[in-house]
Amino acid sequence: MFSSMKSLFYNGLFVQHLAQGVKVYFLIFLSIGFLLRKEDLNAQTACPDLIVNENFESGSTSFTSGLLPSCACTAGTYCVSTNFNLKCAGWPNFGDHTPTGVRNFLLVDGNASAATNVWTSNVSVTPGSPYTFSFWVASVYPSSQQVFDLGMMVNGQNVKQITVSQVSPSWTQYSFSGICPYGVTNLPLAIRQISGGGFRDFGLDDISFNSCRCDAAFNFQSINGCGST
Repeated sequence: MFSSMKSLFYNGLFVQHLAQGVKVYFLIFLSIGFLLRKEDLNAQTACPDLIVNENFESGSTSFTSGLLPSCACTAGTYCVSTNFNLKCAGWPNFGDHTPTGVRNFLLVDGNASAATNVWTSNVSVTPGSPYTFSFWVASVYPSSQQVFDLGMMVNGQNVKQITVSQVSPSWTQYSFSGICPYGVTNLPLAIRQISGGGFRDFGLDDISFNSCRCDAAFNFQSINGCGST
């Protein structure tokens, strides 16, 4: 891997990366035509968020789930509320990540027997533009009781798998960045419980899919004599 890269082969064209002050790592996922990157931008301001109801302030709208909607303390369900203990009385007193508004978040009592997409949504994207997908998660139980994996799914592919292991409930952010392939204008997204089990209980909040082309200062150009003709 390289700490900086001036040029790369992308989508049949040899292109030149002219951004200044950007460190980029590239990895091609051929199965979905998605070019992943990790970037360090000098300035990052006000990129538009493409997720609707990203902080659950509007309740159980603008997303779907493989779990059943219920605020009862039952495995295989989810609830939009303001505190862990409003779903299960034995869960800790712990609120959402968003500092303002209704202060809702997604409370998940995971599937006890199978992998499940606990949150799914679709976003409209601009081909060739960079994006960052992220979310915040907090575990109900300490690592002595539960450690579990979540997958960040893009177009049905697990592009990043994380292990949730916390001493006590604490909001922790996870993210990946990518460049949307040419010809793609819609992407299905999901946060997936990777495996079933008795302790798969957690909260999700502030799910984001940002377009950062306004700040990245990318300028991709074909170089004559290279790539496709």
